[in-house]
Amino acid sequence: MKFKLPLIFLFFITIATGIVIIGLGRSKKSNVNVTIPEVTLPNIPNVLAAPDTTLESPDGKDSLTIQEKIDKESIKYTITTSLGLIFTKTVSKSDNLSLPFNSWSPDNKYVFIKEVSNGISNFYVLSSSNKPFPNNVKYLNVTESFANKIPDFKLQDITGWAAPTLLIVNSDKNNESQGPSFWFDITSQNFIQLSTRFN
Repeated sequence: MKFKLPLIFLFFITIATGIVIIGLGRSKKSNVNVTIPEVTLPNIPNVLAAPDTTLESPDGKDSLTIQEKIDKESIKYTITTSLGLIFTKTVSKSDNLSLPFNSWSPDNKYVFIKEVSNGISNFYVLSSSNKPFPNNVKYLNVTESFANKIPDFKLQDITGWAAPTLLIVNSDKNNESQGPSFWFDITSQNFIQLSTRFN
């Protein structure tokens, strides 16, 4: 007990001293009027550049990069390959453009991208060299073309490439049940119904 008693007193004395010091500090602060000068910050535009997303071609000879710039009302997407700009679009902040992992065609001539707008998916085919399609069209809207040519079904998803110019398209019936798969032939821009569903 001889050694423990002084430590207990020391502990209480330290606590009491701390309380007194804090109290004095507060009483002094309450008597001091501090004026904080107003600081005017520079007008910085609300534009943010998201990190680039890059997707290499299967053979590693080319790469596909998507960049987004976000402002208050919209997002501007820019898509480039090693040869330069191939696509740009400004959408609302509720929409989204993305690169599916199998965007590249086997011969690196084409890529497809996915846009989600108001909960609806749209798919576009782009030329990786920015070479226009027939009739000087810059890109193919596969979803729009499918709706016009195959009205009994609706495009549900594009799962990838069956060949350098053939995309695999899955569909749903208009009653929401599962529909067949199709090939989308980029050269003819026609759809070929398949006997097997590819998921």
